[in-house]
Amino acid sequence: MTAKQDYFSKMLSILNPDVMPHELEVLASAVPAHMQARIALHTKTPVHILVKLAASSCPEVRCAVGENASTPMEVLRRLAQDENPDVRYSLAENHNLSAEILTILVSDDNPYVASRAEKTVARLMPGMSARPKSAPISAQSLMAYVACA
Repeated sequence: MTAKQDYFSKMLSILNPDVMPHELEVLASAVPAHMQARIALHTKTPVHILVKLAASSCPEVRCAVGENASTPMEVLRRLAQDENPDVRYSLAENHNLSAEILTILVSDDNPYVASRAEKTVARLMPGMSARPKSAPISAQSLMAYVACA
């Protein structure tokens, strides 16, 4: 098999909705970062592989881990404090995050990340968007809203 055929064979396996979880596990350590990102997005990727991929040096892979609904809460907490603002921004766009993670992101030092998290909160919790534009969503007001909902 040529290198090109091997590449396409691996990519087809990763994109296959019927791929077995153990195949994704084997591929995760044998493919380049852009393929690892696809593995991180796959619904059948085992949790322990998501945990491993969350430690990738590639921000694209960490972003993909944050999008997977099976990613454990402790991994999402760590990604919400990732050194790379692109990872945090990607997480802030995720409408499936818990209020706890959104609270971390609303308080982010990076104004783009914090603003994106505020927009996500406003979309998920319409009552929060009734605030004046000059009054950003605070972590306290988000938690108070969640407690009342």
